[in-house]
Amino acid sequence: MKKLILLFVLLPALCYGVPVIDAPVIGSIVDGESITITGSGFGIKNPVAPKRWADFNGGTVGELLDEDGWYITYSANTYCWPEYSVNETRDGTPVGQFCGERSLDGYDFQTMRTDGAIITDQKCFVKGKIWFDWGTNYPPPPGEISKVKLMYWYPSTGNYSDDPEVQLVAEFDGNTGSGNNRWARYEVLDCGFSGERTQYTATFNNHQWNDFQFVFDKGSLDTPDAYLLTTINYNDFFQSGDTYPINGSHMECSGGLTLNRFMIGAYLSNVPAGHTVKLYYDDVYVDDTWARVEMGDNISYTSCNNREIQIPRDTWTDGQLTFTVNVGTFTPGQHAYIFVIDADNNPPDEGVRVTVGSGQEPTMSYPENLQVNVE
Repeated sequence: MKKLILLFVLLPALCYGVPVIDAPVIGSIVDGESITITGSGFGIKNPVAPKRWADFNGGTVGELLDEDGWYITYSANTYCWPEYSVNETRDGTPVGQFCGERSLDGYDFQTMRTDGAIITDQKCFVKGKIWFDWGTNYPPPPGEISKVKLMYWYPSTGNYSDDPEVQLVAEFDGNTGSGNNRWARYEVLDCGFSGERTQYTATFNNHQWNDFQFVFDKGSLDTPDAYLLTTINYNDFFQSGDTYPINGSHMECSGGLTLNRFMIGAYLSNVPAGHTVKLYYDDVYVDDTWARVEMGDNISYTSCNNREIQIPRDTWTDGQLTFTVNVGTFTPGQHAYIFVIDADNNPPDEGVRVTVGSGQEPTMSYPENLQVNVE
């Protein structure tokens, strides 16, 4: 269906170093429709589409996960299966359910991995939503620290457990009874290094949806220039680089192994026997550039308490881009703000205000100086 998209055209604001959108979109935006915006400082994104996108919306509840560009691995798990679920839906649509369990016979785990090398450049950006259900044994007993490995970057030609990798690990400490976790573990096991780990404390919410975002640059050999900015529930918890330099050699082996593959799921370790965990993922977005479009609930990007990733499509030039609207948990009638973030992770000074529609064609006034884009 062709969409009539209306943009009010004003003179571009003078701004240096950050993307600038010409003017607000007039009227409502509707989930799934295509929006074209113009401005300056967007940079050039090619290819336009992200490397991987998994919103799980197209699956049938109760069936095994089957997302384009991903494949599923799982062990014999008697607790549940990696499947489409609406048990903890965010917006009424299916999400991806993963389970981990420690039985008397060992650990059961489930993952969803990219089908080959997808990160071909230095950079990687990952964003998504995750719900924790640590089961009846939460929190762990005193003296125990339960761990679940949520994500890996690892080489496509190697083994994710033996070669250079970045792990995202949530740790729950039975001594504190809290949802504290320690993140960003860097390990190299077969490249002549004994391994490097960098950890910090953040907070995940049990039985709630959590937002995670990673801005990552693997750096170069023999240079302390690897970089990772981790944002959990819209708070920046860790930044490596100038503050905590990480040698790029820990990200890339001299033998040619490089971090270019990505995996999510539920991989347990150090968990008491009989402990089971359910994880639900939604709107997982993976790309090899930091350039992106997001929609937030505040005019200031860093002040948002909700940000939904948007899906670029067809066109991304320095002065124009097109994206598919992903309203996520925004509701009809709610005001939101569109942000274009450039390849250096710079957001604009202010977002552009829009109104979330109900899915019906909105009623609009027709101002002067109207530009019409038909798709």
